[in-house]
Amino acid sequence: MEKYGVFGKMIRRATLFLDTMQQVTLQFKKQDKEFKISVVYARCNAMERLELWEELESIVENVQFLWVIGGDFNVILNEEEKMGGLEFTINEAIDFASFISSNALSEELF
Repeated sequence: MEKYGVFGKMIRRATLFLDTMQQVTLQFKKQDKEFKISVVYARCNAMERLELWEELESIVENVQFLWVIGGDFNVILNEEEKMGGLEFTINEAIDFASFISSNALSEELF
């Protein structure tokens, strides 16, 4: 599946790279440049989120490129971020923090 979009003043072709129950990743290439965008809607179940972490880690293995990932991960890093819903679980936060750290990702707050 190929779509066309505008990034800056350049038109780039997006290719569906990976599509699973919890995320969709598009790949953009132009000549020797590449970047990927992953949009996440993670499951609420911690065990199912572990599958998501594995899927996303498979994207970055042995590859050097720009990667933007965002969405609803259905997990938080700090109890202070908690706003209703299920009780905060430190083990889930540790899994999420491990995923972020082991893939050299950074959190950008809005």
